[in-house]
Amino acid sequence: MKISFFSILGFALFASTAQANVFEDIAVDNSSYDKAQFVGELSSLGAIEVFGFRGSLFNGFLVDNDDADFYSFQINSPGLLKLSLLTPGADPILGLFDSNGILLAEDDDSGSQLDAFLEYSVSLPGTYIAAINGWTGDNVLDFTVPGESDFPYRLQAEFQSNLTAVPLPAGIWLLLSGLVGLVRLGQRKTI
Repeated sequence: MKISFFSILGFALFASTAQANVFEDIAVDNSSYDKAQFVGELSSLGAIEVFGFRGSLFNGFLVDNDDADFYSFQINSPGLLKLSLLTPGADPILGLFDSNGILLAEDDDSGSQLDAFLEYSVSLPGTYIAAINGWTGDNVLDFTVPGESDFPYRLQAEFQSNLTAVPLPAGIWLLLSGLVGLVRLGQRKTI
């Protein structure tokens, strides 16, 4: 598959609007969970999109290695995390790790065609890490060995918090009730 710089740029330009768009930093080794490239904080109803390239050669230039790519992000409340991995015709695999490198979830082909998609219920705030690799051909989703490579990808991380905000009318009522209580407390006479 011949891929040009312009096809990757076009892939990125047709991305949906997101909270943050990040490009893989190929000058940094992000080939394991403890070397993951930090891409930001996921907040409620927000998204981060990461554009990267799996492989080592790009138009004859060395741009990366064939190891899996790891990206870390911070989540500050319980909620539902959705990871989508989109590629133009490749067979990627996707994993989710905690900050200690423990695999929490993995997927191969739950997205459209051969793309990967997973949902994970986050119960504890913290740092989470997404791993991207190509199909390794051994019927095991493995992020420690090089897999299929030489394809651009778009990783989209979306998060929806389980925390609910107090509705505005109820919030105003609570504020006014507290103020009335403070005024009455201040009017008390001591004997």
